[in-house]
Formats: sequence, structure tokens, C-alpha cells
Amino acid sequence: MPSKLILCLSLACRLLASPRAGLAQPSHAPHPADTPARTRLSREEALADLDILARRLRAEAAYIELHQARPCEALERLKARLPDPLSVADLTRDLQKVLSPIGDCHSSATSQALDGEPGLWLPFRLAPAQGGIVAVTRENNAFAEPGFPYLAALDGVPLRDWLEAALKYEPVGSATQNLYAALKGIRRLDILRRDLGLAASPNVTVTFANAAGHHKTTALPCRTRFSNFAKLSLGDNRLIGKIGYLRLPAMDDALIPETIRRMAAYRDTDGLIIDVRGNGGGTYGLMRTLFGYFRPAEASPFVCNIAAYRLAPQFKTDHIEYRPTHRRDWPGWSRDELDAIDAAMRSFSPSFALPEGQFSEWHFMVLTRQAHHFHYDKPVIVLCDEACISATDGFLAAFSELPRVTLMGVGSRGGSGSSRSARLPHSGISITLSTMASFRPNGDTFDGKGVAADVHAQPPPEDFITGKDTVLEEALKRLN
Repeated sequence: MPSKLILCLSLACRLLASPRAGLAQPSHAPHPADTPARTRLSREEALADLDILARRLRAEAAYIELHQARPCEALERLKARLPDPLSVADLTRDLQKVLSPIGDCHSSATSQALDGEPGLWLPFRLAPAQGGIVAVTRENNAFAEPGFPYLAALDGVPLRDWLEAALKYEPVGSATQNLYAALKGIRRLDILRRDLGLAASPNVTVTFANAAGHHKTTALPCRTRFSNFAKLSLGDNRLIGKIGYLRLPAMDDALIPETIRRMAAYRDTDGLIIDVRGNGGGTYGLMRTLFGYFRPAEASPFVCNIAAYRLAPQFKTDHIEYRPTHRRDWPGWSRDELDAIDAAMRSFSPSFALPEGQFSEWHFMVLTRQAHHFHYDKPVIVLCDEACISATDGFLAAFSELPRVTLMGVGSRGGSGSSRSARLPHSGISITLSTMASFRPNGDTFDGKGVAADVHAQPPPEDFITGKDTVLEEALKRLN
């Protein structure tokens, strides 16, 4: 945990050199329509729920040994200090802190009580940018403080301290994950003020900065609803001169037909840009649809993911085959695919040891050329940013292995784990955990590392308010 905090703060300090969803985001877990949300419960009920969570962690959590975080011991310490009665929202936050140091970037604790809790929020949007953390209006058309685009401090406390406080409610991971998660968290002011020992107030004192290192401090009224991240204006699929531009906003199989049509239209272009900025994942169909275009016909199949799942009693033998990820003895493999699996396993050495007897045998995701593929042999740039995680991690990892492909932007957050959710019966808190340990062929986990960009590129602050896309322009220059 400390090393991950250092990574987060180190990156944040570099960003600020010039001048956890649990806190900020509503839960998307389903709630029974006829069951009102509980806001309080007895200590006895809370203890029963914590016992259930401890059993789930021991039986299902794939990354419980990744950082030796000892969450079950943290649960025992939490039990010892529970009041009677207690707030479900407070218990939800306590469980977020228990899950945070595991390093499972799909993990979460959410509840209706937390979602419906009144709170105070920053009155502007945030995003990482060149030089620091940019603050823009909620309309995304101006800086929150004209002439001072960067956020430097809140209530007189430096931004790095707010980041550290917010990260306690979020799963720690790569430097990208830590900064992204902490930025989500600091939008919720009242809870973090309590944690930082600051006075409550309906206003927030904000210190902004510019590139010259000058500062301006002003008091603004807090909001009672959160604001999302600041957004760039990203275009649609199109030809840009002799360069094809393919925008993938989500890893959504519904985009496959259009993607195939676009690749046919871009066949004779001089280069291709695939833009996955802002893509938070989904399924793996687009990766399988696209990958084969960039491999010659004689290339062997490629093993892009090696994984094993926890042997919990409720998990069936086909627990992760939906991805699709199969055992070596799966009858659907071709001879070439089996040869590729055997070759991958001769050099595979996982970066952390899976406890003996607790995981399935290894499963494999293999990418093979399909009937619609032709060989696109021109240079390709894949644009990525801080939002990329989950299936987008897998996409970036696979494309990073291709010889004429350059990843440009910011490294991904890192998360791959076949997550499953369950609701604790008394509190109604929904717990999500990764049930699969997932590795790249080089043995690295996605969680805790992400996929690095070959060429680092971030938008300048002005891009968030003008509609300009400097990173795309730089990609076009490289291809042209």
C-alpha cells in the first residue's frame, strides 16, 4: 500500500510542478424495487455481514495475495470498533477502505444508503492535463477560473494531500489508476474534510494556478451533486486526408459490423489511428475483430491472456469461458492454437504465485486471423488515456505486441479479473471482487501495472474548453 501511494503522489507532484468511486459515483448494482434502502443497522447485523464478506474474500478474491494486504485482519479490527447502531453509508466507506489496499481494480463496496446520502461536491470538473490537474466549468466551455487552469489546493490544503485522502476509498494500482481514482474521490468534499480535520462549510476555498506558477484563491459555493470528469471533444470515424480514424468509445460488440466496414474503407490509407480514449472496457469481440488485420496471413495464433479463477464452490467449470478463455483441453482449439499455447507456456512465469489448490488450471485467450481479415501493413497509432481499463487493457496489451503499432497517450489503469457482485443481506451493501487472476503472456498482471504508452502525450488545458484535439494532431503528424 505505501509504495502505491508514493506512485500516486509522485505522479501528482510531477503534474503539479508548474504552479474513490465510492466517494463520488452512484452505484449501478441492481436493487429490489420493493425494498427500501436501509440507512442504519444494528451492530449485530453489521457483524453478521462482515463475517459473510470475510468468507467471500477467502473463497473468491483472486488478488487477495497480490499485495499481502490482509483484508480479513482489517475486518476484525473494524468489528472491534463498530458502534451500535451504525450508519450503512459509513459502513460502506469503511469497507471501501478494507478493499482498497488489495489492489483489485474491479473491487468496490456500494450501497443505496451511500448513493442517497446528502453531500457537498466540487463546483467544477477535473481532468489530468499537460502541466497539472485542469479545472473547468460544468458546461465544459471555460476554465473554472479564467487564466488559471490548474487546481493547486482546496481549503488551503495542497492537492496532493487531498489525493492521498481520497485514495483510501479506492483500489490502489498503477500510477494511472491511483491518480484517476483519487481525482474522482476529491470531488466529494464533506467526507474528505472530516478525514483531513478541516472545518465543515457550504463553500470551498480554491487555489488555482497557471503555467507561470502564479496563484489565485477564491471562495466558491459547493454543489450538492457531483460533476463528471472534464471531457475532450473526440470526433467520429472518418478519413483525415490519407489517414483512417477509427473511434472505439467502448468495447461493445455492437460496434463490430461498423468496424469491419470501416477497415474495408481504410484498406488503402497511408496509416490508421485507433482511438480508445475514454474507453472503460466491456467485452473482447472488438479486439478479436481487429487484431488479425495487423498480422500477416502466415502468422501463428497469438496468446494474449493467461488466467485462472478461484475454485469457489459456486463457480462452475466454465466460469471464465464467456470471455472467451478456455483450458488447454477445450475441444474447440485448432492445432495451430494448441501449438501457440504450448509455446507461450514454455516462457510464462506469473509475477505472483497463486496459492496451491485455490485456483483452476490455466485458461487461455487466443487471437486468430478470421475470414474478414486482410493484412493492413501501414503504421498504426492507438490513442489511449487514463480512463482505459478492463477489456480495454486487454486490447492495448494485445496491440502493444504488434510490430507496426504505437501506443500513444497515457498508460492504462490496469484491471482484469472477471468480477462478481453479491449483496450483504442485512446492510444491502453490494460487494464486487475479481474472481480471476489475469496475466499478460510476459507474466505481468494487469492490476497494479496497466499497459504503458510507447509515446507519452496529454492534452493541454485549452483542449478541454476549445474542442481542439492536440493529441490527435500529434498522432497525425507522426503518421504523415
